Order: sequence, then C-alpha cells, then structure tokens
Amino acid sequence: FKKGDLFAIVVNSGLISDASGAKEESEKQYRWLQSAFKKAKKSGCKSIVVFQHHPFFLENPDEKDQYFNIKTPIRKEYLQLYKENGVSHIFAGHLHKNSFGKDGEMEMVTTGPVGRPLGKDPSGFRIVTVKDGSIEHKYYGLDDIKIVVNPPKK
Repeated sequence: FKKGDLFAIVVNSGLISDASGAKEESEKQYRWLQSAFKKAKKSGCKSIVVFQHHPFFLENPDEKDQYFNIKTPIRKEYLQLYKENGVSHIFAGHLHKNSFGKDGEMEMVTTGPVGRPLGKDPSGFRIVTVKDGSIEHKYYGLDDIKIVVNPPKK
C-alpha cells in the first residue's frame, strides 16, 4: 500500500522462513514481491518498508542461524533483493522481545509482543512515524501509556 511518501509491503514470511510445504506459493510470492518493488519505484515514494512476521536477523546479518531468525542462504538472498530495491526498514515480530540491527543502511526492527514478553522490555507496541521521507520508530511499554478517558474540552 502507498500512503503519502511511504510504500509499504506486507509479506508472508512463513513462506520465506520455511517454504518446504509450499514451494509453489513461496515462488509465487517472490515474483509478486519483485513486481511490488517495481510498482514502489514507479510510485515516486521516498521510503519503502516491509512488514513481515519473522526477522531476517536479530542484531547482525551475519549472525548464526537459530529459531528466531531466517536461515542464512535465504536471508542473504532476500536481504540483497530488499537492498537492491531501496528498502529502508524491515519491521518484524516473532521474537517476543525488541531487537535491532542494520545491514548497511537498511534497518531490521523487531518489536516485542503485546502478550508474553521474553526479554527485558514489557508488553507494548511500536509507533512508526513517517515524515518527509524519514522514518522514526519508538517502542512504548503498556505501563508507560497514559489513557485519557474524558479529555478536557477546549
């Protein structure tokens, strides 16, 4: 989808992480992703971001394979595709805690859960702000959020 200067792409990272049971669907998604990148470039957007469940890596694109990241050969292929197409940020979950890393200028941002956190950060959510082609993001713990039930009338 496109909103202002942002072009956002949502992928089924289950088809990236382990395509063994759905090779055809995985290949179909890859072709669709290539066409989505072409569409993004033609759109005149200033920022391209991808949302997916599984992070490619937690802190470093060269880290060892584990349950929470995508295996190295697939990771390298997709990271190269994303970089070649100007993706600035990849937003993911799956880890149940916050994590951050970079591959060159591309940011891999993994956000903890609203449910059961596995790290030091409390349950919460991330707000992403897009303005004039730049992207900022901040994680908020649920206990840090002030809810105004009856805002004062102006």
